[in-house]
Amino acid sequence: MKKDKKINAFEMQEKEEEKDKSEIVKKRGIIDLYKYADGLDVFMIILSGIFSIIAGLLVPAAYVIFGDMTDTFVDFGFLGGCSNETAYEDYFNFTLYFLGTMTQYSLYFCYLSIAQTLTAAIATSISMISAQRQVTRIRKAYFAATLRQEVAYYDSVDSAVTAQAMTQESKKIQDAIGEKYSTSLKCLASFVGGCGLGFYYEWKYSLAIFAFLPAIAIAAVLMFMVDKKMRRVRDSSYAKSNTVAEEVFSGIRTVAAFGKEIYELDRFNSSLELSKKNGIKFAPLKGLAMGFLPCVMYVMFGFGFWYGGQLILFEGWTVGQMFTCLLVVLIGVTLLSLFFTNLEYFTSAIVAAEKLYHLIERESTVNYESTSGFPVPCQFEANVSINNLFFKYPTRDQSVLNGISLEVKSGQTVALVGESGSGKSTVIQLLQRFYNYESGSIRIGGKRIENYSVQELRSQIGVVNQEPILFNKSIAENIRLGYPDATDKEIEAALAEANALDFVKRLPEGIHTVAGQQGGLLSGGQKQRICIARVLIKKPKLVLLDEATSALDLNSEALVQKSLENMGVNRTVVVVAHRLATIKNADKIYAMRDGKVVEFGTHDELIKKKGYYEQLCMLQGMAHDQEKDSKAKNVKESFENTFKENETDFGEDSKDKYSKSVFKELMKLNSPESCYIIFGCFFALCAGAVEPFFAVAIADFIYVFSESKTTEQLEDEILVWALVTGGLGLILMVTVFLEYSCLGKAGEELTYRVRSLTFRSIVHQEMAFFDQEENTTAQLQNKLATDGDAIQGATGTRVANVIKNFMTLLVSLAIGFFFNWIIALVAIAFIPLIGLCQVVINRELSGAGAEAERVAFESAQIIVSESTKNIRTVTSLQCQNQLKSEFSKNLEKPAQQQKRKAFVVGFAMGFADSSLFLAYASCFWLGAWLIDEEIEDASEFDSIFKAMMGVVFGAMVLGQNTAFMANYAEAISAGRRLLSIIESKPSIDVANGGGGIEQLDNCEVKMQSINFVYPTRPKNQILKNFDLQLKSGETVALVGESGQGKSTMVQLILRFYDAEGDILIDGVRLKSLNISYLRSMIGLVSQEPVLFNGSIRENILYGTQDKSVSQSEIEKVCRQANVLEFALKMTDGLETNVGERGGKLSGGQKQRVAIARALIRNPKIMLFDEATSALDNESETIVKKALDEARRGKTCLVIAHRLSSISFADKIGVLKEGKIIEFGSHEELFAKRGAYFELMQSQV
Repeated sequence: MKKDKKINAFEMQEKEEEKDKSEIVKKRGIIDLYKYADGLDVFMIILSGIFSIIAGLLVPAAYVIFGDMTDTFVDFGFLGGCSNETAYEDYFNFTLYFLGTMTQYSLYFCYLSIAQTLTAAIATSISMISAQRQVTRIRKAYFAATLRQEVAYYDSVDSAVTAQAMTQESKKIQDAIGEKYSTSLKCLASFVGGCGLGFYYEWKYSLAIFAFLPAIAIAAVLMFMVDKKMRRVRDSSYAKSNTVAEEVFSGIRTVAAFGKEIYELDRFNSSLELSKKNGIKFAPLKGLAMGFLPCVMYVMFGFGFWYGGQLILFEGWTVGQMFTCLLVVLIGVTLLSLFFTNLEYFTSAIVAAEKLYHLIERESTVNYESTSGFPVPCQFEANVSINNLFFKYPTRDQSVLNGISLEVKSGQTVALVGESGSGKSTVIQLLQRFYNYESGSIRIGGKRIENYSVQELRSQIGVVNQEPILFNKSIAENIRLGYPDATDKEIEAALAEANALDFVKRLPEGIHTVAGQQGGLLSGGQKQRICIARVLIKKPKLVLLDEATSALDLNSEALVQKSLENMGVNRTVVVVAHRLATIKNADKIYAMRDGKVVEFGTHDELIKKKGYYEQLCMLQGMAHDQEKDSKAKNVKESFENTFKENETDFGEDSKDKYSKSVFKELMKLNSPESCYIIFGCFFALCAGAVEPFFAVAIADFIYVFSESKTTEQLEDEILVWALVTGGLGLILMVTVFLEYSCLGKAGEELTYRVRSLTFRSIVHQEMAFFDQEENTTAQLQNKLATDGDAIQGATGTRVANVIKNFMTLLVSLAIGFFFNWIIALVAIAFIPLIGLCQVVINRELSGAGAEAERVAFESAQIIVSESTKNIRTVTSLQCQNQLKSEFSKNLEKPAQQQKRKAFVVGFAMGFADSSLFLAYASCFWLGAWLIDEEIEDASEFDSIFKAMMGVVFGAMVLGQNTAFMANYAEAISAGRRLLSIIESKPSIDVANGGGGIEQLDNCEVKMQSINFVYPTRPKNQILKNFDLQLKSGETVALVGESGQGKSTMVQLILRFYDAEGDILIDGVRLKSLNISYLRSMIGLVSQEPVLFNGSIRENILYGTQDKSVSQSEIEKVCRQANVLEFALKMTDGLETNVGERGGKLSGGQKQRVAIARALIRNPKIMLFDEATSALDNESETIVKKALDEARRGKTCLVIAHRLSSISFADKIGVLKEGKIIEFGSHEELFAKRGAYFELMQSQV
């Protein structure tokens, strides 16, 4: 099967899941963005709006002063250029008050600047703080909604996408209702104020200018539609890539073991491809819209020049009046275009709100928050009655339970046994009301469970599952999830009852030791006992045990079994078990098959029946002799003292700082598109150079009226400058269109490449990288998603805008210095002030404070990710309120940091906006002073005007960069984090292709003098001077307690880690072999099977790189692994989707698919790490036969807890404290009557 077909199948499944959703997402509007505003927020929104409106109205007011100053200059220049005596006398009189008048106007500008700074700063700060408050509530409500949903909801949606939505979508809402709200309102106020003043001065002129508004609206709507379409496609594409990333990072050992790094990279890239293609496709359209908008405005200016000139010549208007009217209207229209540009943020926010609010408002079919239903009485009797129960999972077609009935009396222990997929675990889930059943009834304490309050019902139930789930927090905090008010003494008592206190006390921080991601820093037995303590402290009346010991070694099982026996005292217990020895003493045993009870009774009663249960017992070699039970008990107790618990230590993590120039490195990554970048930058520079000449055109147009010319001459010159201005607009449209076309392509390629390279680097890191605290699945996924999105602020058209604006600045400075260096020098003084504002904004958005805020919020994000991923555990524990409280606390720190940042950024942005007014004041006054001191000739005041307009225009454009700098600063910060990952060189590098490809025919494995510690636990030595030899074609089994290094050796052979000493294959050092080649010879079956969200077929084919595998070969390994039996019962057979992390299959079914995946690889070396631990008895027997056949002619290492599964091994080693204490065949070790013999007897 071709790889692209595999990828399409994954995507098709996602589309099918989307089609199956019956719920319709409600459309939202802008008002809905403020749904979570309280009374104070409403006040802040109104206050911010008032100050925004005032700040916006100050802009047209400033141009009224500008017009009056222009009139003063024109009149003075006209009089200075006249030669008759009367004009000279008027000129002399005018000079007496000229400088004073200009000083007064300059002071007006200063007053406006102060007002603009204060109003804009207050408006921005208040809106940002209010946005933070509202979005914090949205995040809390969204997280609460994720916890409120029934378990069935997560069967049809991706928990990773659900978790990521909180970060990404809420950020979009925050951007819109924060700074963009005040900016947009300010622009709108400037437009309304400008239009009002324009109509006040001359309604005919303003009306003529407004004739161009439809064209502006068309451009804005086009830009809006293109951006909305691009954003929807991008969001959909990124959601798929986030899902792939979460799957891969959480199953990285499986990915690495099967050499699927490139396959997963292709799958990840495929999910991004649609976004990239659409971005490139729409870039020219966006460029057309962005170019058409300024073109229309320049044409408006040209028309305004011409029509205004006519009014000056024939209706007695002054130049200042014309310019005041033109500027206030056109500046208003210009800011209206910025308002339309900001609408994209609101559009994005509305789409985000639709996603978030949909889940927030979704009614759960089983809502733990519901107050309806009966409370559980104090004297609650936990008797269970299930009658004629039918059930099928919402995401599956076949029925799982088919009329099952059973009874459990209060205080009894009842066991459910049967093959995988028979419905045992389903019963456990239905008792907790994870799902609603179709028909029949479940009664607890005499009442139907749906009549109880969900919260109260679950408060009386304690659950211990096969896969123990711990959160990345301390042991004490994990246990308090079962009982939030537990004291340290109560926690220690629960740990003691769970046989866990001894090893916990030996941990570095005792009960305050962090367990790590998924409890990964503890062994399986340790995790399971902590989970038991968590249930014990809850003091439930009904205890549900779902394969609680199936994956444990014998020592751990003995300890855990004791804990479970303690738990069962005076409680009703329902046990699901595959190891029948653990449930022989149950009061009643129900044997299940195909969703029905086929027989029930006590162990002895069922053995006498010689039915299905006896067959299961015979498959496990269980004898009838009760004397052996007593003997086994004594041997087990003896064996408990043979080994000591392994102490776990934790190492310090180190974080590398990225010191290179981020922008420079990003440009290197963009080098394949260098041609597009060069041309795009060239056109951006051209666009930037066009705009300053508009300032020259304005000055020359003004100067026309200061000269003594005939009406015909003035009309001709007015027409010329009107056409020049319109021509500049056309040039600008063409250059902007070409700029967006080129740089849009380059930007999309860079964003795609950075995401791809980051993902590639992550999947090729050594395993020690994933063991580090800062590299959890949630954190890596968050970096890839959030930072990958933010990096667009330093790429493509956004950078083009910065380039264009800086080019405008340079040309403006050149014009200024060419015409009047003194004026230019004064105007330049304001550029550092604007630059300082940008530095401050940059520091706040990407400096240490922003990094601290990001880290603080990342902690909250991890809580969401862990909670949704482990929703069944959260639901069972009823710890939603604790998690919500912890989540809220994690949001407090970034909220406090946001307040300070809001004030700093607000004042910086406010001052940047008002600097233009100060520049006008300074330049006008200086020009007047130069003329007054006769340093400059009044008749040539146009040079002063050109210098002033040129430099101030450049400073104004630089001020516009403030908005871009916010995105740019965030992008650089994100780029720094991603580049540090991209350039991270793993010590065990699969990607570089290094090492030799030797012909290894025999595959004899030798481990010599191996010493090993995990990098994150340097104080805890796992292997100590360890030696082991696996001869060619030989099967060696390793047994021993958890934490002694058995699974570590599997990882060392796969070269997940490097150890001190030598590992040789056919005499060749492992470190000298090509890693991909090495792993291609190895087949792995792990204890906890990791499946991916695809079909059964795709998951099996995951084990091979051969694209030409036939259907018969697939069916062969399916028969060997006993997959066909259950797969063919499903509607789609091998094409059945296994769900997220294989969630639609039972534990045994997942394990069988994993075994088939290893078998199809046809490797020379097989590594079985508890390969049959999760299988039922019948499946285990069949699979063991398949494994016997699969290992023929292969070198095999088997890690096992069930010793019956490794008696066939050629050699067996017993491990203790990182060394082999016994080694030999089964017969040899049995004859020694040592540790192995005791292990065997304990399992009889």
